[in-house]
Amino acid sequence: MIRCSYLEQTLTRPEIPSFFVQVLYYMMRSCSQPKERIHLYCVATCLVKMGLDIHETVSNEKEIGGQGMRSRQLSVLAGDYLSSLFYEKLADEGEVKGITRLSKAVCDVNEAKMGLYAMGGQREVSWSAYIQLAMRVQGGLLAALARFFCEEEARDSWEPLCGYLMLLHSWEAVSPERMSPWGSVPMNRVRSLAAETLQLARNIRPLEVRHDLLELIQNYVSSPLKEALVREG
Repeated sequence: MIRCSYLEQTLTRPEIPSFFVQVLYYMMRSCSQPKERIHLYCVATCLVKMGLDIHETVSNEKEIGGQGMRSRQLSVLAGDYLSSLFYEKLADEGEVKGITRLSKAVCDVNEAKMGLYAMGGQREVSWSAYIQLAMRVQGGLLAALARFFCEEEARDSWEPLCGYLMLLHSWEAVSPERMSPWGSVPMNRVRSLAAETLQLARNIRPLEVRHDLLELIQNYVSSPLKEALVREG
């Protein structure tokens, strides 16, 4: 369904965000959603995420020659194409409220990105403000679905947990000096975030989902969370 031969010939096929999909899967299981709905939203939300990720690869630098401009335009088109497919997936199943939630979440993610870009020009940084915006960018889609699917008790854990997990995972993919526009995030901030993440993860119900989630954390997110797991036992 997501094949477009012209785009595939021109652009690198985007990577499936496996960690993102697994967090969504565990969240929906925890919130007692049926298997068919879990599958639907994992596919639809993955398409949105992949579209946003492609847009992040578009360079703001001035391109020399027509080929560079053409590649940039096609990247924007590819991101829009993938993002648009979630409408079709959810509309076919009558998930109108889900379309609304995800559309608003995309707006919030883009708004947070603009906030981060604005902060990038500042000499002094408020790490608390930066982390809050970065959590909205990385975990905004999942947090929106946590508000949509979960009852109040589960929502109180999953909504912030989605942001924490996705932000920590995003830091895993880059070198320390690229964790923020100002370089490495202070380690005490990272450790604090890791401790809060584990505390929230240990509140997740039912037990089998909590076990699977903690195993996912161990496999995908390394040093700070693993150190906290060992320390807390």
